[in-house]
Amino acid sequence: MDTQTKVKFIIGEPNYLIRELHINEENYSGYFLGEEIVSFSEHTPVKIQLLSDDPTAYMTVETYDEEEQVYIYPYEEEYVLSSGKDEENMIVPGYYEINIYIDGRMYYGFYKVNPSSVSWEGIMKIRDYLEKLMNGLAQNLYLRKIGKQGEYVSQEPSLLEIYEHIVNNERMLINNVDSLIKDPITNITKRYREQPYSRAPDMKSQRWLSKKGITVNSNAYLPEINYEKHCILDVDTIENRWIKKILTHTIEAIVELENVYKKILERINMNIKSKELEYNETFKKYEKVADDKLISNRYKFQLKQKCNNLKGEIQEYMEKISSVQSNLRKLKRIKATIAHYLYETWLREINNYEKVLKPSLRLIKEHRCYQLYIFYKKLLLMEKKRHGKKNSFPFKRTSLLFEYYTVAVVISILESLGYSWEKGWLADNIDPTIFNGELPKETEMIFRKDNVYLELIYDKEVSDEPDNPAKDQIVNINSIHTRPDIKLTAYDIETGKMLGCVIIEVKCSRSRYIYTKVGQTRAMTQIKDYINFGYYNADTKKYSPGGVSKVILVYPKQNPSISSNATKLNCCFVQIDPADEENGCKDLRKEIELSLNKFEELGLQNYSIRY
Repeated sequence: MDTQTKVKFIIGEPNYLIRELHINEENYSGYFLGEEIVSFSEHTPVKIQLLSDDPTAYMTVETYDEEEQVYIYPYEEEYVLSSGKDEENMIVPGYYEINIYIDGRMYYGFYKVNPSSVSWEGIMKIRDYLEKLMNGLAQNLYLRKIGKQGEYVSQEPSLLEIYEHIVNNERMLINNVDSLIKDPITNITKRYREQPYSRAPDMKSQRWLSKKGITVNSNAYLPEINYEKHCILDVDTIENRWIKKILTHTIEAIVELENVYKKILERINMNIKSKELEYNETFKKYEKVADDKLISNRYKFQLKQKCNNLKGEIQEYMEKISSVQSNLRKLKRIKATIAHYLYETWLREINNYEKVLKPSLRLIKEHRCYQLYIFYKKLLLMEKKRHGKKNSFPFKRTSLLFEYYTVAVVISILESLGYSWEKGWLADNIDPTIFNGELPKETEMIFRKDNVYLELIYDKEVSDEPDNPAKDQIVNINSIHTRPDIKLTAYDIETGKMLGCVIIEVKCSRSRYIYTKVGQTRAMTQIKDYINFGYYNADTKKYSPGGVSKVILVYPKQNPSISSNATKLNCCFVQIDPADEENGCKDLRKEIELSLNKFEELGLQNYSIRY
């Protein structure tokens, strides 16, 4: 049966653009939809919808989260692919995969998300810079090429293949697990217990008898209860944790399959109702004219043929329902059996199974366990390929990467000015993997040079009370915005007195959203609030205005730029260009150097006064 399927993109609002892809073998004989089906800016609202008269059709769409794919079924509500807002789960620049499944065939292609404030070259430079600083900090900012298209199609498992992998291995799963439940892999473990006899008392037994034993025995010299070590067979082994991990993951895979099949059933039943209604109406028409000699035989034949066709379509749908229900019954049976082992046997007592990473030598040598492990690894591989893990997509939004990049540049500038990075984040001699490719909020870093030390704090709220009453610091007096991106504070090493503070605010946006002569932007409100931060004097325990020496607002290089004399506030606007490795950050370096020179001079003056 020929089907009509199309994918509809609704781009922008309120004035939107509609792009439709008609999916069929005639248009895409190689099943490849293209490397750029549609493209749009990261801050553009976009919706997507699947339209098809095939009830078994569905579509998977790669979004901001590489761990998950969105499943879209025919005639569901339009799915919001991009809100257009700068938020944590926004879709970010890159290429994203779309797979459309129709009549047992898979069509695939990519849609492109363009950066709105930073150039593609700039984005790639940011990625390179951050990845050199810390592996995973940029997290693959652009799509890696997939190689030959034909190979990609053949390597892409469908849900059906995952279903068959589980069902075809049912006997192996059940037989091996059942055998392991009856004859588990154990360790011999020695444990203490209370018992009415004594066989091998030790020092621990004696200590127990002299303390707790007094309360449970009437005669300590002839105790009725003893506390002694005995050997037991412990099932909480690495191998059994692996068994529980494998079974738990298999159930999760089954649940995902069940959810897909249930949605397919809903769609099929809706189509059956529609076809039955159409059939009843057509059949009534036929009955009315069947014996009417004034009606042409041609018209009667057409009505009768239409009824037969509708009956045939309904029968096809019924067969599909039967097939899907059969699949669901098999999955339900396997799930119930696995659940029995997980929750009604000694496996329920096994903990920390999620933490096992590498198989033990005993697991590999044990035939039953090894078969389960191989099944699990194949399942993971199929899921990985199905979810598009062959390609890596960005998971950090551009604005966050631009923040990370600015922090990294500031660190580099400070080091180039002679400051040694002594403490905080990557300067600490610990495993960098603990940061998991992140620059954590409220990270504090310390830099030193001569008689001055700098405190660089990333994304931390400025409180209205000092967090350390014995230390000079910036405080919030009457500001609404209290969380600057970067706070750089200089202190005298010997006295601990604050020499000055510079705030660096990062805006990955167009200049017109940062400053305009027409009215006050949110960015300018933030700057005013930061300038109004107060100063807490640890000696006098008093607050005073004027804690912040300067606010530097950093934004991507663009035209038009913001004039340095745009505002009378004690702030400056600095463009940085990641694509220009030599001069892209020279203006930021200049502003930081000017401020630090003043702080250093003040520190020297204080030093000369003291000595």
